Amino acid sequence: MHSESSDPEEKLDSLFHKAGSFSIYAIVASFVLQFVYSRIWMRVSPDAARLLGLIPTVAMISAIPAGVIALCGIPHYGRKKLLWKGLVGMICPIVLFVFSVYFSAYLRARIIEETQKMEQKK
Repeated sequence: MHSESSDPEEKLDSLFHKAGSFSIYAIVASFVLQFVYSRIWMRVSPDAARLLGLIPTVAMISAIPAGVIALCGIPHYGRKKLLWKGLVGMICPIVLFVFSVYFSAYLRARIIEETQKMEQKK
């Protein structure tokens, strides 16, 4: 059961609502930062490129705890706006991580296979 507050603005200004909004903004920011990084990574030193490459990852990962915090506010503030923001903030980064690990493993296997084919032709 959730308590009704007298001021609707107060409800949307809670830590849980802010965390839910942050989780969505962090995911969008991660994609924007990755786009920017893809445009500049060849222009900087390799060490700087590695460091800059972590920024979109950190932004994406930060959405997970923010989503959890948003979901923790459901008992007090109700599901409105907290449920979908919390779930998207938690599930989207995890699904993207699993997909990237799977795709990386697939690409690695293909590269090994192609390399072995090229060596057999020699």
